[in-house]
Amino acid sequence: ECTACGTGKYLTGSGFTSSQDCIECSAGKRHDLTGMTSAVACEACEAGTFQPESGAAKCELCSVGKYREETGGVHESDCETCGAGKYQTGTGQSNESACLLCPEGTYQVGVGKSGDSDCGKCEAGKYQTGLGMVLEAACLSCGPGKYQPDHGKTSESSCLICGGGTYQSGDGMANSQACLL
Repeated sequence: ECTACGTGKYLTGSGFTSSQDCIECSAGKRHDLTGMTSAVACEACEAGTFQPESGAAKCELCSVGKYREETGGVHESDCETCGAGKYQTGTGQSNESACLLCPEGTYQVGVGKSGDSDCGKCEAGKYQTGLGMVLEAACLSCGPGKYQPDHGKTSESSCLICGGGTYQSGDGMANSQACLL
């Protein structure tokens, strides 16, 4: 009785006597069928995946915070990292557009981040109106005569005005105690 070569392998020709004669698909390729007779059966790993081992039936997914636009990835390092100011929540992503911009009121200096919680919030006394900011310096200070007690604010209108009979001359104040009588 003849035995078919397993998944991730193929055998050209006939009359072979051992499973050792089966040829493995190369790294970066895979196939999940048995009894294949040609290297053509070995398909390149899809975009968003990679496979470092030869003879594989399936490819591994690029991890969270990464993507791969091309086919045939061999190593996880073949997956690109989402840049600063961005994050990405899923595995096996095949396009840079899967990297989402950090929301208004936040910034992100690191790369390969996995969620919007990795985006740092602007500190109290500041706000920020853009998406995908990469530096804390993108957070703007509330001006003189104003304060703002919360983190992650998205507009200058979040800056509160010092009450009647008080003043303050500094930028980026976090609370009403900064307003002097």
